[in-house]
Amino acid sequence: MSKPTISAERNLLGAAMHDPYILDEHGASLNDADWYRPQHGALWRRLTALRADPQHARTEPGAWTALVLHEAYTWGQEVDGAAYVAAMVAAAPDVDSAAYFMRVIQSSSLGRNVRDVASTAMHQIDEGRPAAEVLAGFEAAIATLAARASVQASPWVAIGDVAAEVYDETQEAARNPESRIKRVVPTPWPTINLRTRGGLRRGEMAILAGRPGTGKTAAAMQMAEHAALYGGVGVFSMEMTRHALTTRELAREGQVDLTALTTGRLSYEQWAGLTSGVEVLQSRPIWIDDTPALHIAQMRARAKRLAERAQREGTELRTLVVDYVQLATATVAKGESGQEVLSRISQGLVALAKELDVAVLALAQMNRSVEGRTGERPKNSDLRGSGQLEQDAAVILFTFRDPDSEIDDARELVITKARHGETGDVPMRWDGSVQTLYEVDPHHEAPPRVREVDRWQGGE
Repeated sequence: MSKPTISAERNLLGAAMHDPYILDEHGASLNDADWYRPQHGALWRRLTALRADPQHARTEPGAWTALVLHEAYTWGQEVDGAAYVAAMVAAAPDVDSAAYFMRVIQSSSLGRNVRDVASTAMHQIDEGRPAAEVLAGFEAAIATLAARASVQASPWVAIGDVAAEVYDETQEAARNPESRIKRVVPTPWPTINLRTRGGLRRGEMAILAGRPGTGKTAAAMQMAEHAALYGGVGVFSMEMTRHALTTRELAREGQVDLTALTTGRLSYEQWAGLTSGVEVLQSRPIWIDDTPALHIAQMRARAKRLAERAQREGTELRTLVVDYVQLATATVAKGESGQEVLSRISQGLVALAKELDVAVLALAQMNRSVEGRTGERPKNSDLRGSGQLEQDAAVILFTFRDPDSEIDDARELVITKARHGETGDVPMRWDGSVQTLYEVDPHHEAPPRVREVDRWQGGE
């Protein structure tokens, strides 16, 4: 590995000392650990710092080479001396080959990092560490490496080309209204779809928040089940177990009272409903991962594997649900706050939505201060760690129960942000026995309640 890697490092450095624009484009793409020879890493660092100096930021290629050779005398043995630098300049390849040598160096660095991660895992196993703990650390480390390896500068695309794509999509939508489903994931509620211009959008993140007992998780799973009519759905359930989550879904799909389902006291009709619910869920492309406290890098790796699995099983992953963001983890610098962690998670979810071209629905907690507040409707600032979440989300929804309402099962879905549509309140009715939010149509009666054994009106 060392000979071709060292050769690629020398060639890239030589090209960069001839053409400073290589540093403008790739300077931040490599760090010290990416270089096989520490002296080469030190030289790259010196070159990028020199180019970042406003005094030399506009230096042209010819003058740049002279400047580098002059500065090399002050860098000394840190870069193997001025003579070594001059030799690389003299043997530099065509500057157009810089991108190739960059890829060789990055690939070599990735290989060394993978080997180091594997070696660390083996050492931990030999020390007697629990296998599950070692595997979790190994998976997170590999996911971090994979995330870094996939970060590349987006190519420039002419706006005219994008305009032609939009025209084609619009033309197709005019011929076939159902074709718009390719870019949006409809929700179960017509008014929400109308106000958000179709529902959730692929490549974007939506936030769903609410106080405990307002049906937040149930609403998210209703959206997940409906989304499964149009493509695969992955659910990261870091709060509830997959068994508890699925029990509630069976109550909804089978229209079986949840208390009867959990106690086993079912009537003949309810057993028939349960059987029907199982058959429906077995046909839906929904997958649940109930691992607690997932790292954002682990989520990315698992979502990518799920996308591949969905493709193998004849569908396409279109939606990811994260319940909930404050339970996830991220790597931050020592001393950074929990809000910084949440910001990294939020940014990571937006990046994941774009990378996999999926709609991400992230559930979020509300600030504790709203618990004692009365007479006010939810607002974006009520989100815990709201700054980054509010900025990153394309849509923000709140499940809301007006404490002054005399109707016990009255709920609302409050749209406080809609990047492509309009905000507003949508009246709902909550049926806790089957964990379902029904949109209230002012021109028709609300859906009938199911027969129940003991009424259960929990919300989460």
